[in-house]
Amino acid sequence: MLNNRRTSTRRKQLLIDSNQKVRQKPKLWRNRVLNMIMRLFFLKQILRLFKASVLFFLVCVGMFGFIIFAIFSPFFELKKIVVERDDPYVNVDAVQEALQSFYGQNLLFMTDDEIKNILKEQFPEFRSVQVKEHWPDEIALNIKVSPPLFTLLNKETANFSTISEDGVILESSPNQDLPVLNIYGYDKLILPRVAFMEKEDLARIQESRYTLEESMKLPVKEIRVYPIAQELHFVLQNGTVIWLDLMADHQEQLRKLDLASSRIGIYTEPLHHVDLRIPDHLFWK
Repeated sequence: MLNNRRTSTRRKQLLIDSNQKVRQKPKLWRNRVLNMIMRLFFLKQILRLFKASVLFFLVCVGMFGFIIFAIFSPFFELKKIVVERDDPYVNVDAVQEALQSFYGQNLLFMTDDEIKNILKEQFPEFRSVQVKEHWPDEIALNIKVSPPLFTLLNKETANFSTISEDGVILESSPNQDLPVLNIYGYDKLILPRVAFMEKEDLARIQESRYTLEESMKLPVKEIRVYPIAQELHFVLQNGTVIWLDLMADHQEQLRKLDLASSRIGIYTEPLHHVDLRIPDHLFWK
C-alpha cells in the first residue's frame, strides 16, 4: 500500500511538471516572435518618417526655387496688352498708352483692380472692364462702353454732344438718331468724358416722357433740361409746357396732372404752362 501511494504521488508530480513545461514553451516563443514584429514595425515607421521628411524637403526646395525664379526672371513680365471692345470708337492706342506703366511689371503681382481703376478714371464712359491673364506675359482687356442715350444741344453755346445711359459725355457721336435734350441756362462747353448728369435723372426723363405719351396720350414735341435750376420741361405738340422738378418724384407730379386734366382742359385747348413742381399743388396759365 505504501508503495502504491508513493507511485501515485510521483505520477502527480510528474504530470504537474510536464504541464508547466508544455505551457511555458509556447509563451516563450510567442514573446520572441512579438518582439521581432515590433522591431520590424518600428524600423518601418522610421523609414516612413525618413521618406516623408525627404519628400517634404524636396517640395520646399522646389517651391522656393519657383518663387526665386518668378521674382527675378523676366519670364513673367508683362509684354503685351490686347484690347477687346464692343464699340469701334474706343481708342485702343489711348487705352494702351494709359497702361504704359504696367509694361515690364511681374504678372504674378499685378491686380485687376489697379488696371480697372486707372481706366475708369481716365475713361469714365467705360461701363465695365474685365481683365484676363494669358500666361506668362500677356493680358486681354474686355471693355464695354455705356450706350448712347440722348443728343444734347446746349442752347447757350450752340454745341452738340452725346450723353450715355450712365450720364457721361461720349467722345464720339454715334451714327444712329437719338432723342434730343435741349440744355438751357448752362453757359459752359459740355466736354467729352465728363459726368454731366446723374444716371437716375436720365431715367426720370425717359419714364416721364413715356407716361405723357403712352399713358396720358399727350405727344411730346421737345424736352428741355435746366441743369442749374434742376428743372425738366416737356413741350407738347399743342404748345403747352409741362414743368417738373427734376429732383422730386416725377410719377407723383404727373399724377397731379392726370387728376386735374379735365378741370384745366389740357386736352381741349393749349395752355401756356402747367407747373407741377410744388408738392400737393398744381398751377397753370
